[in-house]
Amino acid sequence: INEGIRVSELDALRRKVKLGDNRIRIVKASSKNIGGSYDGVLRTGIVVAKYPRLAVLEFSGGTRETVTWLELLLEKKNSKRGAKA
Repeated sequence: INEGIRVSELDALRRKVKLGDNRIRIVKASSKNIGGSYDGVLRTGIVVAKYPRLAVLEFSGGTRETVTWLELLLEKKNSKRGAKA
């Protein structure tokens, strides 16, 4: 069953995530496959900055990427359900 996203869930996630948290998982697009779509790669990063609408994660090798709080919440919900992202 699909459930909606509540603003209170996003607010709770923003409060829970702290600078330096190092087990933040997110799926990011990597390379184009034969069908023309992008394969998702699960990456784990460290939170290095927090903003009202997004967070900045640093991955191994020093790469930094921004992720929205919604992306983080959806990944958290998917991992709780055991779904492949």
